[in-house]
Amino acid sequence: MGSDDLHHRRKAKRMRDLQRRPPVRLGCDKILIVCEGSKTEPFYFEELKDFYEIESAKVRVSGECGSDPMSVVRHGERLYRESLHDCEGAFDKVYCVFDRDQHPNYQEALFYLSKLRPLNVFEAITSVPCFEVWLLLHFNYSSAPFVGAGGKSAGDQVVSVLKDYWPDYEKGSRGSFVHVFGQVGQAKRFAERLIGDAERNGSDNPTTKVHKLVSTLQEVKQK
Repeated sequence: MGSDDLHHRRKAKRMRDLQRRPPVRLGCDKILIVCEGSKTEPFYFEELKDFYEIESAKVRVSGECGSDPMSVVRHGERLYRESLHDCEGAFDKVYCVFDRDQHPNYQEALFYLSKLRPLNVFEAITSVPCFEVWLLLHFNYSSAPFVGAGGKSAGDQVVSVLKDYWPDYEKGSRGSFVHVFGQVGQAKRFAERLIGDAERNGSDNPTTKVHKLVSTLQEVKQK
């Protein structure tokens, strides 16, 4: 009887341990990327995922939100809260990708995101004035600021310069990642250089942090 009791106690302990054990996790962190839905960004990151053959279970791209920074951040927050009930576990990182351009709530979105919890889960991937700064760095480096003029916003000015190198480019178009992939290493170096110049000049126009997210996704592929 004693040995039977010991066997049952051990079996009960194993069952309790299994119940306490966290959900089985993937081979790498679960990542959520939230973008302005009407622009190029969702297509860009979906194409990057396809190129590197990254599983959808590891990285989710969502563009189902408004086009302003606060909409992006709040959408990311909502999807993260929903993921807390996912049997595979919550997202480990939530990247909110948005532009400065003419959005009046840009600073509000950055402040709101900085207060979100848990710490180190939410991160802003910003571009000033717009995402096309990242694409432009695949062709050329310049730290000259972009300023609205002649009825065009600062973001429109970036697109105009980009078209000097890529005449067929249109906002919201597909194929952007594949088109510039061959120069992605250069773009990452130039993006780091831009941030350094911005710190010295005291201005974030132009800058982009997209290279940080691209590097993260490249690392996901290697895991």
